[in-house]
Amino acid sequence: MNGEDARGEGSVRARACFHIALAGIFLPLVGPMLTFILAWNNPQVREKTLQGLWSKRLWLLALADLLVVAALFWLAANRELLERSTEAAKARVAAVDAKVQEAGLFEVLPGPVRPPMDWVGLLSFLPVVAGGVFLAWRARRVSLRPVPLWGGVVLTLGGTYAAAVGLTWAIPAAAGGTSKGATLLVLLADTILFLALALLVRRRLDRTPLPAPPPGPRLSLLKAGLLGAYYLLTGLPRIAVVLGVVNLVALGGRGAGEGVVEQLAQMGLGPLGAAMFAAGVVYFGPLGEELLFRGIILPRLAAQLGERWALWGSAVLFGLLHPHYLLFMPMVVFYGWVFGWARLRTGGLEVPVALHMLVNGVMAFIMLGE
Repeated sequence: MNGEDARGEGSVRARACFHIALAGIFLPLVGPMLTFILAWNNPQVREKTLQGLWSKRLWLLALADLLVVAALFWLAANRELLERSTEAAKARVAAVDAKVQEAGLFEVLPGPVRPPMDWVGLLSFLPVVAGGVFLAWRARRVSLRPVPLWGGVVLTLGGTYAAAVGLTWAIPAAAGGTSKGATLLVLLADTILFLALALLVRRRLDRTPLPAPPPGPRLSLLKAGLLGAYYLLTGLPRIAVVLGVVNLVALGGRGAGEGVVEQLAQMGLGPLGAAMFAAGVVYFGPLGEELLFRGIILPRLAAQLGERWALWGSAVLFGLLHPHYLLFMPMVVFYGWVFGWARLRTGGLEVPVALHMLVNGVMAFIMLGE
């Protein structure tokens, strides 16, 4: 392809990016505008719709999309950087030892498949501790009625981490050596233990009744699920585009880390291994995390700090619990916020769990497909 053709292709991509982003800006306006037109003879509905059109949230979303437009234009103009980053990601997958890729699920491999727990991994959880200490301090200052919470959180997270350290060595030793299957068993045991501890803690904490939540809008499970899925589908791509450009410009594509789950998905697991992987990542993982963050932390923070502080506080803690996302941690905070919103609007865990399983299911499908 000569230079003129490349410039022409870049121009087409730029125009396509612009049209997509423009649609993203004006899509939120379509519903209120149609309502305004159809309700022309109803003054009350017309007035309420006008207020919605001029709401701060709507225009803040439009301003945020202008940033997305700029990011998309930059990607179109500098697609060579994006292509190099994509090739580097493919090279990392290809760099996985061919012996590991071809080995059977429980065939003993030389060297550890799962990196051992170390002090660096332990220190990565210090931000979670700091966030929890801040929220506990804030609750003691503003709440007239203390609610038991943080002892149960420490038991769940600390117990799971301590058990994971032992399981990392015990299961491979029992299986005769390190293998992909043994590492998957560690992952499954971690997630099941996390769920069991969260269930135990919630049962104990439920002995102290919480004050009745303030009256607020309640949604049906179906409506909350559809709205939550809409927020995820429209919000996550916006955040990913902006953070992706920051990653390429400021960090040279090194701002996205890899955890144990991502490493496992690259090792050629086969049908049984993929099923074990999905059981841990798509089923038991979301159940345990939703039970802890939206079933235990969120309602108890809401009883002390109010819904807004509780929603953002639990979402930030949820993001900090995933330190390997590095620069892309705000994406985890965002979908933690959506899960928390669904919990508050429905009063139960059905929709947050379903949305969490949806997100993890899509991610697992993509990772295993690579």
